[in-house]
Amino acid sequence: MPHTLFLVHGIGEHNENWADDIITQLRDTYSAIPSETGQSLDDFVTFKPIQYDQIFENALDRMRANNAEVFAAVNALNLSDTFFGKFADFAGELDEKSFFTTHALDVFFYRYTPMRGYIQALLAAEFLDVLKPKKVENIDWSIICHSMGTSVVHDTLHNMFTTKFKDSKGKKIKLNPSNQFVKTYTALANVSRLLEVNRARAYKSMVRPRQAKAADQGRGVIQNFINASHRFDPIALIKGFDPEDRWYETHATPGFRDIELTAVYETNVHGFQHYLSNPKVYYPMLKMVTNGMADFDEFNTLVATHQAGSLQGKFREARELFDDLNSRDFVQQILAGNSPFDQLKENLGQIGDDIKDMIDNADGDEDE
Repeated sequence: MPHTLFLVHGIGEHNENWADDIITQLRDTYSAIPSETGQSLDDFVTFKPIQYDQIFENALDRMRANNAEVFAAVNALNLSDTFFGKFADFAGELDEKSFFTTHALDVFFYRYTPMRGYIQALLAAEFLDVLKPKKVENIDWSIICHSMGTSVVHDTLHNMFTTKFKDSKGKKIKLNPSNQFVKTYTALANVSRLLEVNRARAYKSMVRPRQAKAADQGRGVIQNFINASHRFDPIALIKGFDPEDRWYETHATPGFRDIELTAVYETNVHGFQHYLSNPKVYYPMLKMVTNGMADFDEFNTLVATHQAGSLQGKFREARELFDDLNSRDFVQQILAGNSPFDQLKENLGQIGDDIKDMIDNADGDEDE
């Protein structure tokens, strides 16, 4: 039976096709791994994207409809300088697409309103419909979640292994951690600590490696836990996820891989696809979900190539070329008919083009 790979988005607007580019990226990435040349990711994996953004959108639509007449009356009374006027201005933003309505409100809705429970119920039903606990045991299933999606998935999984949830047919089911554990859990820009609640603290919940045992919860439900953050991603740095000392008595961390990324390829370093473009993330994850054998030499080559093509890598190359201009070999290169200036000019031109592309594409980064 194919391995089911769930994809869960973060904040921002997402339609039913939100994961298409990500799935294409994963397919292309897998086929480009030298040891997997000729293989298709679809031979091993069935993709299952989950969209929960519509719950927020429906809530916004209801707010706009219910409050339109009230706000119109406030505006008609010319109360622009009063509290009521300021509130009307704030409410008026609900009719416009902005960072506030497409991003900030998502966080507020999930953290502080009953929508938290609705979203968890939606995810649980999607998971349970695939798992079919009463019919199939030891099903291989994995999850890639991003940003606020890491909190949504974390909370849902903890509750699914500690309480009963309804599947799409209304049947209440509680997962069994002994044979229904998550094989590979990949959390990109993990904010589960930032949005945690008392009932499911990120470091004390069931969402941890199976080897990590807590006195109050027993063993975890994740076979392979990949946690990735980016040094230049401010979202991932707020209450960063670093549980090792709390999960293990020693520095050994079986089942947990904590990855800090540094390579920059676009302005939106927080983006789902930007994280997945790095071999430090995709290589171990894809090897795990396909039961492939990791090759450390291959991994190191992929990482080096990726780093060299990043913005930092090109700056580093330019700096080395500048250093060459001050070296003793400079005159010898000129006498030999080689012009180091041409290579330096080409390198700086590539850096300029990359920066221009980042700026041009920045306006299109409306969601995560």
